[in-house]
Amino acid sequence: MSGQEKPRVLFAVAGVGLGNATRSEAILRELGDVDVRVLSFGNAVRHLRRSGATVWPMLPLLLPGGALDFLWKMPLNLVVWLVNMLVCFVAIVRFRPRLVVVDSEYSVILPALLTGRRMVGINGAALVEALWPRMKRPGLGWSYWGREWWDARIARVFHTTLTPTFSSEIPLPEGHVPVPPIVRPLPAGRSEEGGILVLRGGSLHETPLTLPADVELTEIGGRNVVDDSLERIARASIVVCQGGFSSLSEVLALGKKALVAPLPGHVEQEFNARVLEEMGAVRVFDG
Repeated sequence: MSGQEKPRVLFAVAGVGLGNATRSEAILRELGDVDVRVLSFGNAVRHLRRSGATVWPMLPLLLPGGALDFLWKMPLNLVVWLVNMLVCFVAIVRFRPRLVVVDSEYSVILPALLTGRRMVGINGAALVEALWPRMKRPGLGWSYWGREWWDARIARVFHTTLTPTFSSEIPLPEGHVPVPPIVRPLPAGRSEEGGILVLRGGSLHETPLTLPADVELTEIGGRNVVDDSLERIARASIVVCQGGFSSLSEVLALGKKALVAPLPGHVEQEFNARVLEEMGAVRVFDG
């Protein structure tokens, strides 16, 4: 593209946990000769900057620890949401991207619509919706109706929705394109050293396990972030992890045996684990 301005792409990445950040890192590495800016918050800012991305930080959401905690934090999170929408609007006006990529950071949607930008979403809610009639179970209704169902409705504003999936045979609505799991470049030439690795990732750290002293526990989200999670997975013989799509994708891409403990009450993680269990790829921890 000599003599021409590079196409501009704005990535809006949710900073809760690290799953969105790691798969966005993998996508950013493959974009080639494109001028990219990232909007995010939390640990995703540090992680993506470390990978070489130019990141404009936003305000972090206040994560609730229960029903009462949710109620008093809700007005504060509304303020955070409004401020982040303003940040996104200014970023779009100043950067003038040709494309806005939305990975679960929805404060960018209204500014993108108001400025007439084309949007591509990275979103798995339609997959959860397709699986709900067959896989629903008691205790998951709040997560499904309160988050995933609405998430699938929001995804309809995107011009195209990329849906990472472990099985391309699951039917998706029009405008949704199934894509294989998105993983970062994997370490090469590492021999298996054995041992059990527990990846306690995400934002809530609620993997329901009591661990013996000789089991390695690695925090990859929340307040503790390691920079060598892929290398640690490569050295393990067995990996215990939650049901986040990105974690499972990288564990399986490295050919590891996996014991999966979905985050309690998270329908997406439960379905990820069950789909892979049906395929014989993992075992699910139920207690």
